[in-house]
Amino acid sequence: MENETEMIRFMIDKVTSLATVEEGEEGLDQGMIKKMRRVCPELDSEKFVTYFDVVMFWQGGEFLPYRSGTLFLLEKSMVFLHPPAARKPTTKIVLPFKDIQSISKELTLNVIGNSIKVALSEKYGDYWVTVLQRDTLFQVMERVWQDNFKNWKFRLDPEGLGKSARQNQISTNMAAHDQLLRDKHFQTIFKIPETASEQDEYWTSLTSCGTTFMGKLYLTPNFLCFRASETLSSLQDTLEMRWVCPLSDVVLMEQEGMYVRVVAQKNEVHFAFLGSVLEKMTTSKMHVLEKMMQKWNSCLYYQKRKISEAKIASFESSNGWALDSTMLSAEGYMETEKRKRLLWDDFMKNHGSVPHCLITDDFDELVLREGVPDIHRGKVWQMTSGSMYKMAVNPGYYSELLHSANVSKGTVAEIDRDVTRSLPHHPFYKSDEGRRQLRNVLIAYSKRSPHIGYAQAMNILVGTALLYMSEEETFWLLSVICEDIVPDYFSKGLQLMGSIVDQQIFEILVNERLPVLAKHLQEMGVPVGMLALPWLMTFYVGNLPWRHSLRIWDIFFNYGVNVLFKVGLAVLRLNEPHILKLSEGGQVTHLIKNSAYSEDELMDMVVREHLPEEAVEAIRKKKKYIVMNDLEHAQKMRKLRLLAREYKGVSIATMEEVYERFSKIARKDTKKKVAEGSGSVDVVDQEQFVKLLYHYLPHTRSRTGANGGIMLLLFKHAGAGSTIVTFEQFLSVYTPLSVGSIDAKFELVFNLLHQPTDSLSQAELRSVFDVLYRLAYTGTQDKEVNSQLIEGFVSTLMLKLAHVNDPADPSTPSSTPSSPSASPSPSRAPTPTQPQSSTQQPAEGESTLPSLT
Repeated sequence: MENETEMIRFMIDKVTSLATVEEGEEGLDQGMIKKMRRVCPELDSEKFVTYFDVVMFWQGGEFLPYRSGTLFLLEKSMVFLHPPAARKPTTKIVLPFKDIQSISKELTLNVIGNSIKVALSEKYGDYWVTVLQRDTLFQVMERVWQDNFKNWKFRLDPEGLGKSARQNQISTNMAAHDQLLRDKHFQTIFKIPETASEQDEYWTSLTSCGTTFMGKLYLTPNFLCFRASETLSSLQDTLEMRWVCPLSDVVLMEQEGMYVRVVAQKNEVHFAFLGSVLEKMTTSKMHVLEKMMQKWNSCLYYQKRKISEAKIASFESSNGWALDSTMLSAEGYMETEKRKRLLWDDFMKNHGSVPHCLITDDFDELVLREGVPDIHRGKVWQMTSGSMYKMAVNPGYYSELLHSANVSKGTVAEIDRDVTRSLPHHPFYKSDEGRRQLRNVLIAYSKRSPHIGYAQAMNILVGTALLYMSEEETFWLLSVICEDIVPDYFSKGLQLMGSIVDQQIFEILVNERLPVLAKHLQEMGVPVGMLALPWLMTFYVGNLPWRHSLRIWDIFFNYGVNVLFKVGLAVLRLNEPHILKLSEGGQVTHLIKNSAYSEDELMDMVVREHLPEEAVEAIRKKKKYIVMNDLEHAQKMRKLRLLAREYKGVSIATMEEVYERFSKIARKDTKKKVAEGSGSVDVVDQEQFVKLLYHYLPHTRSRTGANGGIMLLLFKHAGAGSTIVTFEQFLSVYTPLSVGSIDAKFELVFNLLHQPTDSLSQAELRSVFDVLYRLAYTGTQDKEVNSQLIEGFVSTLMLKLAHVNDPADPSTPSSTPSSPSASPSPSRAPTPTQPQSSTQQPAEGESTLPSLT
């Protein structure tokens, strides 16, 4: 081990730089890119992203043997090239991104943290890469891999991206790649729908409630954002302080000496700038605020919204939680709420009012340890989830949706059926107003996202949120949940993939951390995954005591989806002694729902449950790959079974093999296909079509080698005149030619020759007849030949040949004979039992054809 470690360190010391060069960039490194293109001609259609010098590259868990070389990243593949040595060719290893299950940072021989493990499907195995700047390579590799994964999802569920349902464009420019990373980081921090590329930033200080923070002010078209330094909180890496304010909420912005005073509703902050920066701020940026304020004042929607909000505010439905007399009269409720309000009042005194308060570690600790009082819960959920920021940049959107075209009757029927089942014991939903608002939000969202429409459990989420916020606010919270926080939980096209994956993750965690309990649950017929699915889909509402569920929602929006796993583990730990005493599985859910432990006990257990974010994400990505593979295979087999009913004679196994080859060829050049409007359907062009037919039907090759004519006719016939052909269209030609009866072959021939063939030469037409003749008779066991089809076939071919020979000759027939009697005798074309005359010798270079004169 010591010798290997010394060898590793020696190799690292020898490598002096990391190459990350873009294709087209000037410099000597262009030779490396050209070499890769020369060695990998099959990847010419893939755009180059970048390349890295690799210290070591090896396969499997064993370090030896290893190779040094260059790792090229393309848009769909990564390629490792090891230089040739001693008359040996260049070593080439191509790994498709689509087959990658996981990418993780690892220690080289458990010593040096400079390796990346790339885990692929069984077809390829695992590979290890050691580089100097591991983090840079990891970021690029991860980004390209995830882009490929998104495109894979798009092919399986083309409508699943809503308005942006289009194939993801993989960044092949390093500057663009870096910008994407910055945008993602920016949106993760501030939870706003705008990107870092849309903002200007200034170093400044922010003063609020007597406290001053040093940091950066970010000005975007719709928001003011401020960020101070980073620190570590109890659940995750978080900011020491961040602040977000929609410009539409700003009521005053003015200059006061070196300061800029900003007033947003009840909150006031001051920014300190140097003279030159202040001048830029107040001149070039003031128009942004003015524009937003003008939009706010002039937009009819805002006026309607203010009136609507005033009506809702005077009606108890905006505080539906307050209608629950059972909750209000519960033991300890009033004391707990009073304590929480005092704590939150003290927080807002020093940090500003919700939702424009300064978010610090104190805020995170308050949410986690104490929870949010009911009076502030709606605003806090909107702020921590980011839904209020989406609503701020989409004025009038919800109102327009409600008055837009209707959704399908099936979706409306599902919603109407579940509206009465949503929190049925809550007083708010015993009223017509409560059920009306719930129905409105669900129908509006089904219009926004038709690929989801409506899924069970969404009614529970909306029903809970409506107790603390308005219809419009609830709509945007649901949008953030379904599109940002748990984007694949409710997607019907992907068969609720996200919830299934997280269900499997939770099952893994329970088996690892609570093995005795997991075994007992399995023996009782209650698998952990089955128990967890409703917990995850409803964020525990209806599965735990009501107050416990609300505390979970408080931390869920602040910390993200992985906190649901911590909650689940905490719930099982607290109930483990009682569950182990049960003998019937049906008692488990009742026991958990009526647990005696308090909210604070549950939160204390959640805090103690350590769950590394990176480890969970690694499991999630690997499980997604497996589920996507299963989903793709199920979709493929379902499609092939349907096609097998239409194209009889081709076995499912054969059809699957043809489909795989067709798809592989089609995906070599996806950009052309998408540009021609084929969407997510695999298609081939004429050249690819010909290669496929030659592969499966080698006897379609003319004996002269010049049978472009027949292939052109087949391609035009299959594609109905289009420049591309789908798999089903390919089958329409492949099936009769490969397994069709003699009648089916002649029927295809007859249809082909009724297509315009003015572009074919006489030699090509003769080769057409040669190939078609052999397709019809070679190896055919069927001796019964439809005479009318043969007569029509020969007559049509003679007319076309005559037209090519002398189109102006008046003796050339002007139309196809209307009856078999007007056609030349079929005896002129040999039948399977009538061999061709041996006295007629073909000219050199021509195929042997029956006489047509």
